[in-house]
Amino acid sequence: MRAGGVGILPLNAPRANRLGAVATVLLVPVTEVLTAESLSMWLRNVVR
Repeated sequence: MRAGGVGILPLNAPRANRLGAVATVLLVPVTEVLTAESLSMWLRNVVR
């Protein structure tokens, strides 16, 4: 069974020497989630 979508990038990155691309693909969603969570916490405190 083969991975598809974003999952294939981390599997092929060492062979293609594209570790920077993998780091970006993994870090951008984490950053977006943390930013959204921080914004929602701030809004909850402001609305109270």
